[in-house]
Amino acid sequence: MAKRRIKILHVIPGLEKDGAEYQMYLNVKHLDPERFESHVAHLFPRTELAGDLEAAGATIHSVVATGKLGFFKRIRMLVRLIKELDIDIVHGSNVMGELYGAIAGKIARRRVLATLTNISYADADVWLQDNPYVNRRKLTIVNMWRKFVLRRLHDRYIAISKYVKDSAIRGFKLKSESIDTIYRGLPIDAVAVDEADNREFREQLLRDTFGDADAFPLILNVGRLVAQKGQRYLIEAMPQLLEEFPKARLVIAGEGPLEQSLKELVEELGVADSVRFLGRRQDVRQLLGAADIFAFPSLFEGFGVALLEACFAGKPCVVTDRAPLSEIVIDGESGLLVEPGSSDSVADGLLRLCRDSQLREKVSAGARERAQAEFKIEVAVDRLSQVYGEMVAQ
Repeated sequence: MAKRRIKILHVIPGLEKDGAEYQMYLNVKHLDPERFESHVAHLFPRTELAGDLEAAGATIHSVVATGKLGFFKRIRMLVRLIKELDIDIVHGSNVMGELYGAIAGKIARRRVLATLTNISYADADVWLQDNPYVNRRKLTIVNMWRKFVLRRLHDRYIAISKYVKDSAIRGFKLKSESIDTIYRGLPIDAVAVDEADNREFREQLLRDTFGDADAFPLILNVGRLVAQKGQRYLIEAMPQLLEEFPKARLVIAGEGPLEQSLKELVEELGVADSVRFLGRRQDVRQLLGAADIFAFPSLFEGFGVALLEACFAGKPCVVTDRAPLSEIVIDGESGLLVEPGSSDSVADGLLRLCRDSQLREKVSAGARERAQAEFKIEVAVDRLSQVYGEMVAQ
């Protein structure tokens, strides 16, 4: 008699191709289909990844509801879904996934798991830095209810970095033994691009955005345009870089509420001829192939998937010296670490790479080797499978 597969219901806000959503897709794709049956419930009508998830073997369930009673409708639909499918483990990702998955899972008397994708709001000094949209009072309130949900309604947790685990222990008072650290993972060929295609794409990108294909270095940043990502420090570093390398060019892929203010900063600094905002892109792999340097000046991260993609692509990286980014990049070996919140330090890192071709080659090779050794998707999925198995056996 065939052994019954373990049924997992992933609860996630939407199905966009962002960090948590894409990692969930990779996990589902690489889980052993003979051991696991994957279901995905999305709370809001964003379904960009639905087709990819279905191709990977998952069944998609819409748990979308509107109106004043939308919260209760979603919970009711989730509970019904869990019981009808006879789900073994409810696995929530992101804050909303944690909340809905935990409440519905406990009502249905199932095991509940949360993937912690960012640091606790108790680390208020980091969250507040350069961010006009939040204040300490809001962070305190949100942290209180997250702490209650995580401590009272979850059975186990996955932290996507050691930094996130340490923050959860401090901010949510979770027990260390209940948290498994599982780094984000990528397939080895996730960002592989043909060299000839790289050159052609780079030339076309430069002509389309700057009107001239003659550029060095071409610097790439990928991330939402929010204070956390620190793009302003990268922009403020450009005048120093242009003094020595007048053909330096910076492209920023992403969108967000700070787009207008960052464009105004570009004009104020007089670097408008050398900086372009590309908006939200679906061709990040090609952008990485075209770039000479990847810059990631984030003030804080839960992990930093965009950085990991750059490392898999073998790009020389200038990265903020703050965990968990320093868990990915080893200074001088697989990238350069620079001071958080310092445009001068970012400029120094970029200049070091531009001046020294041997250093670029060294950290490029080191980035790829470390990424492929430490952050393969197979490693992440093997550990996740173990967690699922242990939860069902308990």
